[in-house]
Amino acid sequence: MSGDSQSLILTTMHLNWIPFAGKTVVVFVLILMTVAACGPRPGQDPAPRYTAHTSKSFDDVLADLEFAIGEHNFRLTSRDTIGEAIARRENIDLPPSTVLHFCNLNYARQLLEAAPQYLLHMPCRIAIYEQAGNVTVEARLLPENDPAVRPLSQRINRILEAIVASAIE
Repeated sequence: MSGDSQSLILTTMHLNWIPFAGKTVVVFVLILMTVAACGPRPGQDPAPRYTAHTSKSFDDVLADLEFAIGEHNFRLTSRDTIGEAIARRENIDLPPSTVLHFCNLNYARQLLEAAPQYLLHMPCRIAIYEQAGNVTVEARLLPENDPAVRPLSQRINRILEAIVASAIE
C-alpha cells in the first residue's frame, strides 16, 4: 500500500471518528444535565419539613414543645443545645438554638417491621431557633412516597405538625 493510500485510510477513519466522538460527548453532557436537574439544589435539604414561626419567647416555645411531645405519647430522648455549645467554644454570642430528639417505640417498631431503612427517622427531630426577633420551629418529616410506610409516615407527620402547632400558639 502506498503512503498516499495509508494517509487516505487514516484520514477517513479520523473523519468517521469525529461524529461518533461528538455524539458521545453530547449524549454524556445531556445525561449529566438530567441527573443534575433531578437532584437536590445546592443548599436544599431533600427531607420534607414542617416549619412555623412565632413571636413567643424561645424558652416558652421550648417548654411548650417538650410538653406537647409528652402529650402525644412520645418521649424526649435527648436535647442538643447546638448554639450554646458553639458560643461557649468560640466565645461568641449566638441566638439560642436547640434540637429535640424524641421517639415513640410503637411507631419505631412498626417502621422497623415495614422498612428498616426508615429507622433513620427515629427518633423524630424538631429544631427550634431564634432569628430576626422570631422563633422558628422545624420538624423533619418522614417521606410519604414509599407505599410500604405511607400510612404510618402520614400518621407520624400529622402528629409532628400538631406538636409544632401547639408549641407556637
